[in-house]
Amino acid sequence: VNENDDALIGYSRFASDQFVSANYAFRAGGDLLNTLQDDTVLKEGEAKYVKTFGSGRNRWGDYSNTVVDPLDDSSFWTVQQYAEEPVQSTDRWGTWWGQISPVPGTPSIATTPGNLDFGFTGVGEETALVFWLQNLGTGDLEVNRLTLAGGPFNISDSTAFAAVGDSVALLAAFTPNESGVFADTIFVESNDPSLPVLEIPVLGRAILRGDLDESGGFDILDVITLVRIIVRTDPTPSEESPLFHASDLNGDLRLNVLDVVKQINMVLDIVTRPVAV
Repeated sequence: VNENDDALIGYSRFASDQFVSANYAFRAGGDLLNTLQDDTVLKEGEAKYVKTFGSGRNRWGDYSNTVVDPLDDSSFWTVQQYAEEPVQSTDRWGTWWGQISPVPGTPSIATTPGNLDFGFTGVGEETALVFWLQNLGTGDLEVNRLTLAGGPFNISDSTAFAAVGDSVALLAAFTPNESGVFADTIFVESNDPSLPVLEIPVLGRAILRGDLDESGGFDILDVITLVRIIVRTDPTPSEESPLFHASDLNGDLRLNVLDVVKQINMVLDIVTRPVAV
C-alpha cells in the first residue's frame, strides 16, 4: 500500500487454456471498498510446467513479492513466477520483475448551491449562509485559495480539502454598513485540472431598517407610514419588497406594534433596555 492508499497484489495465474503467467491486480485508493481493478498480465506463460519431485504435487509459488518504491512512495515493484520455455525437454520456471506506476486520480470540484443569495439584511446586521464544496472525482481535491473582492461579503476559510467522494462545508457572511444592492463572486482555486477556478456568484440586499421612505434616516414620516401599513390604511407590502424589510424593525418577518415602538425610539434616539424580571 503506497502513500495514496493504492494497493497492488502480485500472483501467478493459470487455466486450462493458459500457461502459468505472472499477474497482478491493482486497487486505487479512491476505488470502492472490497474491490480490485481488472487482472493484468505482467508476463505471459510460455509453456506447461510439471515438476512433482516425487511428491505427487506440482510445486509452485516459492517466489512472489510486491513492494512500494521507497524513492517516491507511489510506484510498485512486483516479482512473480511464470512458466518458461523448457530446455532439453525439462520444464522450467522463471521470475519477472515489473514496475507499476499508478496514474494519479483526478479531482472534480462542484458546489452546492451554485450561487449565494443573502436576501435582505439590515445595515449593521449579519446574514450567514453555508455552501458546500464537493469532490466528484477520483483524486483528492485541494482548494488553494478562496477569495472575494471584499466589501460587505466574507468567507470563513481561505483553503479547503476534500477526499474522493467527500464534501466540505464553508461559511459565507453578508455584513453591510450601508444600504444598497451588492454583488460579488467567490473565486475557488483548486487542483481540478478541468476547472481550476470555480466561480460562485453572491448577492445581498442591504436595507436601513426604519427608513421607509429611503431618505437615509428616520423621522416622523417613517413612523406615520409604518402605522398606516399596520392598521392597513396602506397596502401591506410583499415580503419580497425592500419596504417590508425596512418596516420589519425587529427582523421577525412580522409587522406589528412592536415595530412601531422600536421605530419611535429610533426617531427619538431612545436606547431601549431589557426589563429585569
